[in-house]
Amino acid sequence: FPTRGLFFGRVMFPEWAIAYARAYNNWLADTYLKVSPRLQGVALLPMQDVDSAVAELRRAVTELGLIGGMIPSNGLLRHIGSKEYWPVYRAAEELGCPLAIHGGNYEHLGFNTMANFPTSRALGMPIPLMNGLAGMIAEGTLDEFPNVRIGFMEGGTAWIPLMLDRMDREVEYGGLALKRSPEEYLRDGRLFVTCEGNERSLSYVIERVGPEPFMF
Repeated sequence: FPTRGLFFGRVMFPEWAIAYARAYNNWLADTYLKVSPRLQGVALLPMQDVDSAVAELRRAVTELGLIGGMIPSNGLLRHIGSKEYWPVYRAAEELGCPLAIHGGNYEHLGFNTMANFPTSRALGMPIPLMNGLAGMIAEGTLDEFPNVRIGFMEGGTAWIPLMLDRMDREVEYGGLALKRSPEEYLRDGRLFVTCEGNERSLSYVIERVGPEPFMF
């Protein structure tokens, strides 16, 4: 994953985002993929311009040999499950490649106002992942694209029970209508969440949805 490119969601100008993504993806392919087939790369996608993001995902996978694309969990104008971004999920489904949701930008959530950066990172990594998955479930993104594979990266797993409980509560109250329970989406084999080695909550999350979604 792209280190400083994790802040890619902060780029506001679409033209800059497109150039940034293409340059990074070219560099990644030239520097690593051409050196060893054991190394794999994930492309930056300029989600600031959806058509360009689709084109870049196709180019990265079919021409550069990258294995999928990264979507910033925070910083975009809309949540990542928004219908505006559906063409990207459609393209990933057609290409048979995974998409990875990754944090790195902590603005607009209040965490960037904290004076201590590790505190911002501690909260700023998992909460946008929760927002993203909740948006995909509520917006029907996962129903529209049943074969897309999506990873939620480097935010741990403790946010999952919070999201499940709060969404179940809204379903019970009748304010949220879903085709399936939130737990079912995590059990159907296409969502993956990275876990940390010292998470005390991991065993409980596994009790809720099983071990299949989690990878180290």
